[in-house]
Amino acid sequence: MKFIFDEGLGEDLAKALLSLHEDVQHIRDHLPQGASDVEVLEFVGANGYCLVGRDKNMQYNKPEIETIRRFQVGAFFLVGKNLSRWEIIKTIINNWELIKATADTSNRPFIYRLYKGGKMERKHA
Repeated sequence: MKFIFDEGLGEDLAKALLSLHEDVQHIRDHLPQGASDVEVLEFVGANGYCLVGRDKNMQYNKPEIETIRRFQVGAFFLVGKNLSRWEIIKTIINNWELIKATADTSNRPFIYRLYKGGKMERKHA
């Protein structure tokens, strides 16, 4: 499974996972900074990636939800207000195996919310 991190997650985290031989890239490797959510989702779906991010608009706004459905996107969104950079890193690293397993076994389109404590819940896309 290929993963791509959105702008809400630093490029350094994607590079760190890539250095550990995980198939992870950052959206800025492919699209310019500030690309619209719809552009990001279209790219993710068209290229077979699974999105990992923090952009809450992508999971609530109608155009984004429609794009997730149309392009069969799989997405994981970190949930929580005021998460520190360290909390974001720990949440992803501590749950990376679960994220990969869930991506491999879930039918697309899907949206999962990932909470700081490790709880993951599916939101219908």
